[in-house]
Amino acid sequence: MLNPKRSLIILIIFLLGYLTVLYLTVAVKQPLWHDEGHFIETIKYLAEDISLERLKNYNEMSTPLPFLSYALWGKISSFNLPALRLFSFIIAFSTFLSFYFFFKQWYQDTKITLWLLGFLIFQPYMIGITIFVYTDMLTLFFLAMSLISLHKDKPILLSIALAGGLLCRQYFIFWCLAILVYLIWIRYTTKDPGSLKMIISTLVAFLPVTLLFIFWGGLSPENELQKQYISDGLSFHPGFIVFYICTFMIYLSPLIIIRWKRFYRNWKINIIAVILSVCYFFYPVRASQAAELAGVFTTGYFHRFIRWALPESAEDIVFYLIFLIALPVFIHLAIGLYQQWRLRCSERTLLADLAIFSFLITMSFSYVNWEKYLLPLIPLAILSILGNKDRFNSGEGKLKILNQSDRSGGGNG
Repeated sequence: MLNPKRSLIILIIFLLGYLTVLYLTVAVKQPLWHDEGHFIETIKYLAEDISLERLKNYNEMSTPLPFLSYALWGKISSFNLPALRLFSFIIAFSTFLSFYFFFKQWYQDTKITLWLLGFLIFQPYMIGITIFVYTDMLTLFFLAMSLISLHKDKPILLSIALAGGLLCRQYFIFWCLAILVYLIWIRYTTKDPGSLKMIISTLVAFLPVTLLFIFWGGLSPENELQKQYISDGLSFHPGFIVFYICTFMIYLSPLIIIRWKRFYRNWKINIIAVILSVCYFFYPVRASQAAELAGVFTTGYFHRFIRWALPESAEDIVFYLIFLIALPVFIHLAIGLYQQWRLRCSERTLLADLAIFSFLITMSFSYVNWEKYLLPLIPLAILSILGNKDRFNSGEGKLKILNQSDRSGGGNG
């Protein structure tokens, strides 16, 4: 068993060294990277005059907290590229440490915690949002804080974390809704009075972003991008569900392989997966209309790799096979949720399982599909996939409120 205090010191030293190397070798030398250009323009635009007028029409589609945070940092330090990227590294360091503390609480095993943190840190898109001026890392920080607040049963911290996440990215609502459903379920099955405080704190978290939407008169600022992409309001894209199921399989495959017996031993589930896989041919993986209008015809790194490595005719074959292999995982999770509903109980992974399906539903109403958007789901998918019946579940750490439900409602294993 690794010494926890020594491991934390080693982790901090490693993170500082890793981030310093990235900063000196990439951040101070690499020119503007893709979306960084217009993100920095928005940061400077808001920093010049942080007024309601500019908050109403800044030229982005996502909520403003990351841009305002970078604007404040720029006023304190500088708006040159290395200085702004330094703030990205500070956010990343805080986020990684927060996930370390949560995984440590959940698994009660330092070695497992470090392995899982490494899996998270070295995700391809995670490296990018660590280095560059992007909005995603701050969202992940609030995700980590919300997990810690649930574990520690801290309603005020939970409300702040969820409100912060929503003010970073609208689609963070998938996590807020999953928590709300989970807490209501705990309240219903256990009559636990403590769950009511958490329910109220979750509802309060919606207030800031709701006021912002009222101020905007919609889900994003009034600008040309909004008129171009969502002028007709939200619309349902079933193909995005297929896409994110495939993306889930691609980026979580190492953990799914570890738990393959859990997901693939049931032949009935495998047969259902084969039948449902036909859906791919009705909704194949394609870039969104919004992306194509911007001249982007793939959905991320993996999609680009497929087009680079294989003939065009093989693209749908590859994605179909990925979709087919992924379906038993989702069918298994769906059956687990149904069983818990039928038996009025809650497994340790209930919240994470709910988050996965909430994510699929939420993202099907987005105007664009992109592999990077899976990032907030990855820490939750880790909890869901590894479950509580293998070597990764070596401890008794649970969300505090889940401990209460286990005592009252039992579990279905």
